[in-house]
Amino acid sequence: MGSKREDLPEQGGIGQGAPIRDSIARWQVGVALLALLLSALWIIDSALRDPKVPFLSRGLTGGPQWITPHNAIQTDAIWVDLEHVPAFTFVKRFDLGVVPSGAHVRLRAVGRATLSINDQSLWASDPQRSWKRDSELDASAALVAGENEIRVTTANPRGPALLQLALLDGSDELIVETDTSWRAIGPGQQPLRTMRADDTRTDPQSFATPSTVSSLVEKAGVLSLLFVLGAALDPVLRRNLKGRSLARAPEAVLAAATLFWILVYALRATSLPVATGFDIVGHLKYVDFILERHALPTATDGWSMYHPPLAHLVIAAIVGFFEIARGDAAARWLYRMPMFLSGVGNVWATWFTARLLFAENPLRVGLATGFAALLPMNLYMSAYVSNEPLHGFLVSLSLCLTCALLVRPPTSPARVAALSVSLGLAILTKFTALIAVPVAACFVGLKQWIVLRAPLSRALATGAAVAGGAAAVGGWVYARNLVLFGRPVVGNWNLPGTRIWWQEPGFHTLDYYTSFGRALSKPFFSSRASFWDGVYSTFWGDGLAAGVIRLAARHDAWNYDYMTAGYLLALPATVLLVVGFGRAVHFALSDSDLGRRLAMSLLVAFLYTGGFALFAITFELPFYAQAKAFYLLSTIVALSIAAALGIAWGFESLGDSKWLPLRMVYSGWLCTLAGAVVLSFLG
Repeated sequence: MGSKREDLPEQGGIGQGAPIRDSIARWQVGVALLALLLSALWIIDSALRDPKVPFLSRGLTGGPQWITPHNAIQTDAIWVDLEHVPAFTFVKRFDLGVVPSGAHVRLRAVGRATLSINDQSLWASDPQRSWKRDSELDASAALVAGENEIRVTTANPRGPALLQLALLDGSDELIVETDTSWRAIGPGQQPLRTMRADDTRTDPQSFATPSTVSSLVEKAGVLSLLFVLGAALDPVLRRNLKGRSLARAPEAVLAAATLFWILVYALRATSLPVATGFDIVGHLKYVDFILERHALPTATDGWSMYHPPLAHLVIAAIVGFFEIARGDAAARWLYRMPMFLSGVGNVWATWFTARLLFAENPLRVGLATGFAALLPMNLYMSAYVSNEPLHGFLVSLSLCLTCALLVRPPTSPARVAALSVSLGLAILTKFTALIAVPVAACFVGLKQWIVLRAPLSRALATGAAVAGGAAAVGGWVYARNLVLFGRPVVGNWNLPGTRIWWQEPGFHTLDYYTSFGRALSKPFFSSRASFWDGVYSTFWGDGLAAGVIRLAARHDAWNYDYMTAGYLLALPATVLLVVGFGRAVHFALSDSDLGRRLAMSLLVAFLYTGGFALFAITFELPFYAQAKAFYLLSTIVALSIAAALGIAWGFESLGDSKWLPLRMVYSGWLCTLAGAVVLSFLG
């Protein structure tokens, strides 16, 4: 393996033969299929076998309902003392003419549980046995002719009381099963009704907002003007944007995008109190801890203290340098400055990456830049004090630097070092950036081996240098966690001690992952309806209203009428984003330039990895607000490239003059969507 391989070209992946490209494509397809298979196996194992994942299934044959005590929807965190977990008792009374022979009970209950029939204790859960396996027990000796009573007492520290039970005779004919006729007794002997365990209930607050259709109707005049403007501009731009003016169009888009961001920052974001945003109290306490104690907190010091410290250190440094109080007018500018610069940085990183990949196609570069600039989750998150925007920018920068290493022939030590530092700073900002380190290191190593024909040992060394450099910069915070808590990654949901928290619904079902639509009618607080509603509503708008618990507390910096209308206008763009991802996969498998093929493969792999990570975390943490699209802010470069490919496909497909009317409609829609986003944040 130490010798040069003569079957590849001298440099840069230019002019590779078809057999080599086909061979690499087969390896790519094989790896992709393996990744899909492993993802599917993880999902199946988590859903059906892992007792730490509260996924409720009814089995292949249906099975009884899962039931839970009836409760009003709430969005607050629910705190539990592990030494005094609240117990709920499910009760069912029923009559038997005669006692059937061979009567038996099959049940599953999440957490600790006991069962009695007619006050005769028959069963207690085994801590060593997974609750996802049916427990079966003989019940015939406890049943009597006439009235009977089943009682199941459960104590679930990480979610609601949940029970699935069937009483069967010796022929497995059903006698009694869990349904809403059961009653429950809560702590303090509180009588409760039961309901089907449903993780897709709609938050009533969602109904207090206008629908997308009514918002479209209300803003129809302005939106119609935008449509006409876009449709009219299409033939004009097509006729006049040529040659040098077309080549410079992406820079014009970048300049306009930067100006737009400055206006949003100056006119809207800085009008908000500092204490506005997701988990804002925890983030501000983190900054205060640094300012007051001149030290870094550990995960047990507060709600958000488990995060790596870089973003909060930067904010504290700015605030401390200017010695401003949080109530000062200047604080609204300075606290948000790192977030704003990070959001703009995402746009610039996208522009640079798009230029690397589409140097010959200004349309795609401009569309990618515009998408990153107008992506609502990038805009609203950059207005709130948190570590999310800086984390997103540093990962975007890392992907940009990686693409530059892959597309441009030389792999200099300085470029590798810059990538390592960027990755190291990213993992010092949020631990989800850890995903980017092995992905980037792997692709840089592959560039050495496949494109530059380096020996395998050198390719491995280059990849190890990337990962090792990142660890040297940011790994110390994970080493500290390992020493203090016994594991490198610590969240506020799994801290040591006896006090833990959870959030509704506390479990998930198949319905949660297979339904969608609430975000298209009542988008705000639609995260409870399904995984896809949660992602869509926070991708195309501030669907969780800056993290407030109640809609009445929503701030008024954004124009929610235009934002609400935008959710419907964005549906075709979502379809085109999927189309663009498919085109990115195609280019990753077929581009004649191996360096560019690797860069596109990197973006596809990172987008898939990030998306799957978001999907997977909702299994582990089945909370209503967990499916937030801005957890994917670090994938904005890949998202924007995919969006550009999808939207450009529309223009390219309608390029013939005979399609001009349709192309004008297409341009009109795109202008309307872009205008709705602009007016959402400036209107």
